[in-house]
Amino acid sequence: MKKLLAFFAVATMSVGASAADKGTEFKFGGEIKQMFNWNNNPTFANSNATTEENWLQKNQVHINAVSSDRLQAYFNLVHSAIWGAGGYNGTNTAYSTTVTGGANAGNALVANSLTVGEAWMWWKASDSLSLRPGRQSVTFGDGFVASKNDDLPMPYYFDGLMARWSWDFMDLDFGGAKLADAGLASSTDTEIVMYGANFGFKTLPDVLKKFDVFVINENGDALTGATASGAPMLAVPGVTGFGAWNIMTYGLFGKLDFSMIDLKLNAAFQSGKQKAVTAGASDVTFNGNAFDVELGVNFPEFMKGRLYVGYHQDTGDDTTSAATNEGYQPLFYDVNKYSVAGIWGMGNLTNISLGLTLNPTEESSYGIDANMASRTSDKAGATLIPGAYGNSFTAPATGTGTDKALATTVGIWGNHTYGHGLATYIGLNYIMPGNYYKPAGASIGNGIAANFKATYSF
Repeated sequence: MKKLLAFFAVATMSVGASAADKGTEFKFGGEIKQMFNWNNNPTFANSNATTEENWLQKNQVHINAVSSDRLQAYFNLVHSAIWGAGGYNGTNTAYSTTVTGGANAGNALVANSLTVGEAWMWWKASDSLSLRPGRQSVTFGDGFVASKNDDLPMPYYFDGLMARWSWDFMDLDFGGAKLADAGLASSTDTEIVMYGANFGFKTLPDVLKKFDVFVINENGDALTGATASGAPMLAVPGVTGFGAWNIMTYGLFGKLDFSMIDLKLNAAFQSGKQKAVTAGASDVTFNGNAFDVELGVNFPEFMKGRLYVGYHQDTGDDTTSAATNEGYQPLFYDVNKYSVAGIWGMGNLTNISLGLTLNPTEESSYGIDANMASRTSDKAGATLIPGAYGNSFTAPATGTGTDKALATTVGIWGNHTYGHGLATYIGLNYIMPGNYYKPAGASIGNGIAANFKATYSF
């Protein structure tokens, strides 16, 4: 690790010395983040509840090389380590992989890693066209379908080429990326690729603050052990025994402000197909959708308060036909915005939310919210956020499994900025699980999820 850091330091100074003669300006920055997660009764047991806690340490260094207003490059080095979470041993070598069951070795990238998160070049080829090749983050639809997810130990980055074509009335962002590549297999280049475009309209009525239309096409060959999509990670639909697949996701994001009222709307629709490779099996047709709407009322004279109500729904597979899947296949969405208490994520999720935010000072903001989460379809399971987010809540054995109710949660949170780049966040959620988690002939208990985050930016 020390040798690697020394190499980066020497290389940076060497490049800086030679590039200075050409007028290249280097800008350095970074971030140190410490996040503590505390989960009480993560299995919703009625008695003898357990408590699980873990730390996420994440450090970033940003290097921006600016040659001119038409040419620049950006590098982002990311170090992350998880301490104390199940399956993540971090740098603790007191126990061998034999004792831990090999979990640490299997999660090396998120347990303790140093990697180049972003590395791209930006070139303004003309007054209206700019190109950005390399490893980079992408955000579509207010993070509803694609987002960086910066609170992850390793955020979502894409290796590819993005471009922007600008006009007075619209910005068109478009490009493609390779998401996975398993190499050649039986004369087939087994890979997953994604292409997309986002139309951001700029000539809008005063009441309409933002209006984007997007389309994303994701396709690939069947990878070994491909399983049904259900995590907000890489969307690989279908099951083992199915072949090449293609899913198109298209939709819109809009934001309106009118007097005291604001409204946000996200919508996404999906269609696609996956080929069957097993004799006698049928191809699978995908047809899902997702909506998220939030209505807010603002009280600028009362601590800049905002009262809001929201409704979210994404489809689950509500059909018993093996040839049809009506479930929404989540892509790389912003988990902080579109999950319930950081536990239940998109994929067969319906949620009604109500909340209040207050900003008593420029440095502080506070809020309280309530959520009523359920499954959209009782024929499909719920989606739990992966443990890499700090969540350790797991689904206990269900009874009949027919009840749609997942949980009712009540949460409070607060942000405070101290100046000089230091900021803190604390959140607490009280979780009352629904009857979906009630085992046959038994009862369930409530849970608590708390987290604390301190961030220093420089």
